[in-house]
Amino acid sequence: MDLAIEQRDGNVGLSASSGAWIPVESGGGRLEEASRGHRQLSFAGWTASPGGSRVPTAVLIFVDGRFAATAEVSRPRAEAPERLHFEVELPAELVGEGDGVRFFVPSPVGAAMELDYPDGYAFAARG
Repeated sequence: MDLAIEQRDGNVGLSASSGAWIPVESGGGRLEEASRGHRQLSFAGWTASPGGSRVPTAVLIFVDGRFAATAEVSRPRAEAPERLHFEVELPAELVGEGDGVRFFVPSPVGAAMELDYPDGYAFAARG
């Protein structure tokens, strides 16, 4: 099943090839690091489930509006145990000049939550 970021009636959501629509909300966590190496892009951040209910197990990664990869959520952060850490590396050729890289966490209520990004995020979606 293919997933893509789309806007419908002014609302952002994830659209599945099956026709399913998953609304997007904010507050899924935070991307804290993003860097480009010669052969790879590296990302790291944290996520948490609202209210501490179901713990997310993966972060969905979209490149240029299309689903590209997942990052496994791993260990709790020492300074904030309710926040779960993730790290992922993507091949540099996966992301072209100007392509946006966005991160989402599935929520237990049938929505997806987009992570917050650092100021000056180099892989912000353009246009």
